[in-house]
Parts: sequence; C-alpha cells; structure tokens
Amino acid sequence: MEQGVIETWAEGRGLRLDPSTKERLYGYVELVHETNKRFNITGIRDKGGIMETLVIGSLDPFVGTSVLRGTSFVDIGSGAGVPGVPISILVEGSSGLLVESNQKKADFIASVVADLGLSNLEVVCQRVEGVARDEGRREAFDWILSRAFGSAYIATEVAASLLRVNGCFYLYSKEGDRALDTETLSHAKDLGLSLLLPEKAGLVVTSGILLRKFKPTPQAFPRRFATIKRDSRRLNVRSDHA
Repeated sequence: MEQGVIETWAEGRGLRLDPSTKERLYGYVELVHETNKRFNITGIRDKGGIMETLVIGSLDPFVGTSVLRGTSFVDIGSGAGVPGVPISILVEGSSGLLVESNQKKADFIASVVADLGLSNLEVVCQRVEGVARDEGRREAFDWILSRAFGSAYIATEVAASLLRVNGCFYLYSKEGDRALDTETLSHAKDLGLSLLLPEKAGLVVTSGILLRKFKPTPQAFPRRFATIKRDSRRLNVRSDHA
C-alpha cells in the first residue's frame, strides 16, 4: 500500500523517484512500522499512513526545488526522524544533523541511518538548546527544520541560534504564517529573523512558515528551555505544527 501512496504522490508532483530512493523510503517506513510494535515512536500505525504523513508530509514543501541541495541542515526535535531522514534520502548533496533528546528515539534514528546507509546524516541525543550553545555549531547551518517541536516561539529561539546569517528556518505548519502571533514575530525580529515568502526561496507550498536570518543572534540566546517555555506560556503564544 505504501508503494502506491508514494508513487501517486510523485506522479502528481511531476517527480521521478529512482529505484534507490524508493527502496530507502520504503525501508524507512518499514523500520518505523516495526519499531512501533515495540515502543511508541509515532501514533501512526499503518504503513500507508506513515508514508503519507511522515514521509510525504516531510518532503512535499521541498519537491521540485534545489534549496537544500549541497547545504547543511538541522532537524530540531527529530522524533521518529522527520523531516530529516526523508529529506536526506530525497535531496542530493545535503548533510543533516538530527537532534533528539529522547534516548530511545535517538537510538532508533541512529539505527535507521546505519541500516539505510545515510552517511550524510549525524544523530545527536541532546537537548537542542545545548547543541545551539556549542561553539562549533552555533550559527553554522544553512537551514533549520522543525516539525512538531513545540510552539513557533520556542522553535524560533532555538533555530535562530543555530542558523547562519542569510540562512533559512522552515517551520512545518498547517496554517502558514497565520500561526505567528505578534509576540512571536517580535521575538523573531529580536533574534535576527524575518518572514520570507516561500516562493522567494523556491518553495512551492501554501502552508509552513519560512524565516530568513538577517543579523547575528545575541549571545544571550538560546536561554534554558524551561525559561523559553515559561515565556511562551506567559505570552499565551499559539502552538501549531504539521
């Protein structure tokens, strides 16, 4: 069933998947499905749903573009490996850092990387704000990707600290920039980020939030996660993701 799902989607998007790419995407779905029988890596139980929601949902914003080719990205709060694993399979020449603080999930992602031979990926089991304070990784990446990490307010603070100037932060969101409230937009500006129309970066989606970094992020950021979360709750900012 998952084969039909991906092939129908690819055909509809005018995309030709080579046999190696399809094999790896099927392999990823199988690994998620089998692991889910042992512990809860995702709430999606059937292979077709895993393919549609996790794989296609991760890839769709970047189909038909070259925005990630040859660039470095960070997948913050990678969970079951999304969006980082599907993107690394599809996008030639990209290199990714997948950050996940849950040890079981990080171990799962590492096993996927090894089983599928994804030499362009590195997995780190650490809190994202800790990674962002690492001198060698701070403001070092071309793209930051976030899917189901938390509110846009929280994700934006962490992402800004990892992103180089002129790099882009893409936040998967069903509502697009309508999900950004005034407080989050103001916070993003303080962090050195501004909204960018997706088409300006070659993206062909009607959902999701895209920001570009226009200046360095102040050294005081990112703060401790508990502090960011407390501010998020105090400001009553919206939480929306895809």
